Order: sequence, then structure tokens, then C-alpha cells
Amino acid sequence: LKVFMALAALGWEGYSRLVDRTMANAAALEKALTENSWKVVNDPEQAGVGCFVDQGGADIGEVVAAVQAGQAAWLSVATFEGRTVARACPTSFRAEPEDMIRLVAILAGARPAAPMVR
Repeated sequence: LKVFMALAALGWEGYSRLVDRTMANAAALEKALTENSWKVVNDPEQAGVGCFVDQGGADIGEVVAAVQAGQAAWLSVATFEGRTVARACPTSFRAEPEDMIRLVAILAGARPAAPMVR
């Protein structure tokens, strides 16, 4: 029913643009994450969601909680192949690739500070 309603409202061309935007968002999310020391553990373009962890080993639950507390973006914690991951879904009809870059900037601010090395 969801697909039928979307097709009825948008038509085939509009629905195609929506899918194309979702794929662009997923690609932008994956690129921004990998360029900023996050490890993407799935294929966001194929799945429509990005699952990732911090390459530095930060507790992903704490990072997600900090992002949620700031209310600037929405993420969730999920289990993917037995591993706790952050899950971001770039499929909103309002989202643009630039929003994925902003999300990764928000994630950077939510990461715990690295301990000082003496």
C-alpha cells in the first residue's frame, strides 16, 4: 500500500527521482563516514540504510545517545551481523546529500575526546 500511495502521489517519474535521491544520499553518507574514520559495515546504497562503527573504538551506543540528545539528527543503535552499530537511514524525502555531510559532522562532535598522550 505504501508503494501504491507513493506512485499515485508522485507518478513513475517522481518515484524514480525519489529513488535516485535516496541512492545519492546513501552514497554521500558512505563517503562522508569513511572519510571521517567511521567504518561502514554494510552497503548503504543497496540496503537504504547505513550501518557503521567508530574505527577508533568509541562506544557506539554513547555516540548515538549524544546525537539523539542534541536533537539535530536521528540515529539508532542496531545489531548487524552480531555487532552493535549505529544506523542512519538517508531515505527521507526531505534529505539531501549535504544533510549526510552535516550528520557526519554531528557524529564527530558526539565522539568522546581521545585521551591525551604524555
